Amino acid sequence: MTNERFARLMAGLLAGDRSALREVYEAYAGLVYALALSVTGRREDAEDVTSEFFIKLIRVAGTYQKKTSHRAWLIRIARNMAIDLLRKRGHEYLLHE
Repeated sequence: MTNERFARLMAGLLAGDRSALREVYEAYAGLVYALALSVTGRREDAEDVTSEFFIKLIRVAGTYQKKTSHRAWLIRIARNMAIDLLRKRGHEYLLHE
């Protein structure tokens, strides 16, 4: 997918076009899942990150800048979400001990 196509899809998301989300999901769900799995090491956590990622994408679609590689942007968001999940889970584990 080109950056131009991705930018059009983000504009579509902002306008409420759910088919735009479907296209991005079909193109990048595997990448997001693989990245989340490599960071978290757990299938369940990777699935949680992937699900939440596409919900978040709707909220942050307006922050995408065309001059940025869309893949790098997506990877940064997914990686940060996976790290945040690990931090949250680590905090939960500490509270339960």
